[in-house]
Amino acid sequence: MSFYAGNNNLRIIAAILPALVAVIIYGCGKGNAHYGAKPTVYERPVSTSEALQPQYFERTIQLAGTIRAVCKNEGCWIAVSDGKKTVGVMFRSSAFAAPLDCAGKSVVLEGRMIDRIFNASDVQKFDTEAGDNHDFCLLGEDNCGQKRLRNDKSGNFGGDRRVQVFEAASMTIFN
Repeated sequence: MSFYAGNNNLRIIAAILPALVAVIIYGCGKGNAHYGAKPTVYERPVSTSEALQPQYFERTIQLAGTIRAVCKNEGCWIAVSDGKKTVGVMFRSSAFAAPLDCAGKSVVLEGRMIDRIFNASDVQKFDTEAGDNHDFCLLGEDNCGQKRLRNDKSGNFGGDRRVQVFEAASMTIFN
């Protein structure tokens, strides 16, 4: 093999290599969808059961699970479960929304568990949006952390509810 023949092989490899790398990168990420801010946490994602533990409140974490329900109107909330506990997820500053057809898919979210107060009309809105799928934390399913806001002897929460929700800054859905 002459020097010039080797040079031609290098030229061919140099021409094909970028295209090959692009195909590999595209193929590995195909079907996954990212929404919101760029992730900043590089620790192991926690399950929804773990995220409800006090040490994770008000701390930026990654939450992993399966999407059990999604707002049917706008995708403005989702319910994420690990099979044991379900957590309601709201999107920080309404910066993005979930696809309406994402129920059943795996998801990793970055954000923080917070306590949030919802008034009676918000609770009714979530109830309507959930339809038959009463998995969202606001609806009182799965013992997801509701706390009585008023001293109500009937056991009802009255109109307002303080609920533990996950406020997400980013979301990656895996197909």
